[in-house]
Amino acid sequence: NYILDLAGNLNVWGDGTLNIGTSGTRIPSTSTALLEFTNAVNVDRGLEVRAGGTANLYGATKTTTQTLLTADAASGQKVVTVASTSGWVANDVIALASTTRTASQSEKATISTGDSGTQITTGANLTNTHHGVSPYQGEVVNLTRNLAIRGTSQSLCAYVNCATTSSFIAEYAEFSFLGSATGSKRGIDSATTSSGTFSVKFCSFYDYNSTLAAALINVTGSSGSVTIEDCVLYSSHSTQTAFGITATSGTPSIQRNYWVAVGVTIALADVGGTFKDNRMGGCALDVRETATISTLSDLVIHSTTASGIGTSNSPQGAISNLTIWRCTDYGINLSSANISISNSNFYHNRLAGINFNQSNLN
Repeated sequence: NYILDLAGNLNVWGDGTLNIGTSGTRIPSTSTALLEFTNAVNVDRGLEVRAGGTANLYGATKTTTQTLLTADAASGQKVVTVASTSGWVANDVIALASTTRTASQSEKATISTGDSGTQITTGANLTNTHHGVSPYQGEVVNLTRNLAIRGTSQSLCAYVNCATTSSFIAEYAEFSFLGSATGSKRGIDSATTSSGTFSVKFCSFYDYNSTLAAALINVTGSSGSVTIEDCVLYSSHSTQTAFGITATSGTPSIQRNYWVAVGVTIALADVGGTFKDNRMGGCALDVRETATISTLSDLVIHSTTASGIGTSNSPQGAISNLTIWRCTDYGINLSSANISISNSNFYHNRLAGINFNQSNLN
């Protein structure tokens, strides 16, 4: 079980390479690898991947990182029944999404025993009931990986900063105790440009700092290869931005992610890429770019503290295959947008399924 504990930065300079596992030789499932930063004050230390530097992080594959409840998980009980528990073991940490209009009913739990391929028992009773019958099935995500990068605590966090032409690739890695309100130290910052790469797949993000002025994951590069796929996130801080991507000239791929939160926002200020097959429990989507939408489809959004989808600016184009339910305000709230919505369902949102103001709506 490998540990690198630093009371200082880890800097990967141009032409330098940091490997914690490789694509061909991952950290073995029988081992763990921990990169930990011991901070005297918040974000005084972290991982800096400088221009031209390369960081490769490859944990062991995990069969199931995200799944759905298939039966109600009752408050005061420990049994959780899901579609699959393959690869889950005792002491893995999971998060369950709220399935009511109260986003704060999302919660974490630790697995005590794996009872079967579809059932686990948690170490403590659940605080809230989570519904598992269609169409109100809650998400359950596994946050544990055998490769982890973290700070000291939620008040003494580390950070990851990826410069313009850097290459940052992480698969099956766990990120926690990250973030601040300081630019380039807000959690994971990527300024990827055309010759750079930022790719995270099957990773988990949780327990970040409560003082974030921006998102836990910030993509601000002008272009380049940006991929965020099959990842899970748990946020215990309300009214914050969990993930933000600014307008770029690239085509970012953000697909098949499960976000479980107590009331945060995904800030999508680049609609030129693919945002598809994502599920957000307690996590709203804010579409912030005045441009034509490329692919925004196949989304499940529920239990948000405001509207499921909002538009800060004036996007235009097509949105399809939405399922939005039990949001505190509207299912989708459009303002000054020229939007076509098709093949979508809205259930039990408090104010209305669709609300539009000064919009052209089809």
